[in-house]
Amino acid sequence: MEIYKEEKGNEATAELSYLSWERGPAIIGDFPEEGVTKAFFIPVGGSDWIKASGGQYGDIGENGGLLTKEEFENRFGVIGETLPELP
Repeated sequence: MEIYKEEKGNEATAELSYLSWERGPAIIGDFPEEGVTKAFFIPVGGSDWIKASGGQYGDIGENGGLLTKEEFENRFGVIGETLPELP
């Protein structure tokens, strides 16, 4: 799985993998500040990120289509610009 480091200034804020899941955008990320790994998705027709439940997290990892960051942004938009910031 490709992992992209997201940074604010000189600080790494998350390591993200970009996916397409159930025709919408999904992210699996390691958030070092919190010491956790989380997944988020936006359902088709939705406008906000939803934190994935345990079952959804597993399904995103197993059945989500892995994308490069560029593919994700071309298909769904840019997080914090055309897509909302992650919660």
